[in-house]
Amino acid sequence: MKDILTRKIHREYNALLLEWAEVWMDWNISANASNVDKANDYLVREMTWKSQEEIDNMSQNEFDEIMQEIDKIKNSKKK
Repeated sequence: MKDILTRKIHREYNALLLEWAEVWMDWNISANASNVDKANDYLVREMTWKSQEEIDNMSQNEFDEIMQEIDKIKNSKKK
């Protein structure tokens, strides 16, 4: 797994996540829930070098564990 989340990966992840989202004047967001799965699959592909087929065939528990590891990387304060 990559040890950093690059700006490019983060930007593409957000673009997938927020595709067709609407932001209201009070900053509430309305987004399509299916975008979450697309965005998370993208993130796992980019961070682990796994193919979409490999991701599709893994257990949900394995996927969730990978997402937890990615969240740790996303939230780390490396200098």
